[in-house]
Amino acid sequence: MKENDSNSAVLHFNKALATDPKCVDALVARGALSANQGHYKRAMQDFEDALKIDHKHVNASKYLHDVLNNIANE
Repeated sequence: MKENDSNSAVLHFNKALATDPKCVDALVARGALSANQGHYKRAMQDFEDALKIDHKHVNASKYLHDVLNNIANE
């Protein structure tokens, strides 16, 4: 993903979260984008926040697990 596309995506996720702070899909998508950019702690926070809202969200759980593994392997 190009940097401009990534920045635009983050702005859209932030806008969605400003409108609905409990939008789990926006949290997970922003977290996935952060993780893909190597911002693991930021991603981890988004996934944890998503799981506080919906503790059964499959992608949030999976991506959090992946991020924790990446942090452990750094």
